[in-house]
Amino acid sequence: MTSRDVVFLPERQALYERNRYSPAVRSNGFLFVSGQVGSLKDGSPQQGLKEQVRQAAGVPGSQ
Repeated sequence: MTSRDVVFLPERQALYERNRYSPAVRSNGFLFVSGQVGSLKDGSPQQGLKEQVRQAAGVPGSQ
C-alpha cells in the first residue's frame, strides 16, 4: 500500500481542515508540491506582487 502524508505548516491546520487543501503531499519518498502563493496566516493573499513573492519564497521579515 502507498504511504501518503499531507504537508502543511502547523499554523495552517485550520485552513487544511476547512478546505482540505495542503501545499504538498509526501508519498513513497517523493514530495509533490502544488503552486504556492504568498498568503497571510489566515489564508488571505498578501497585498502586492512583491510581497506575495517574498512570502511564497519564505523571505525573512515577510508576513
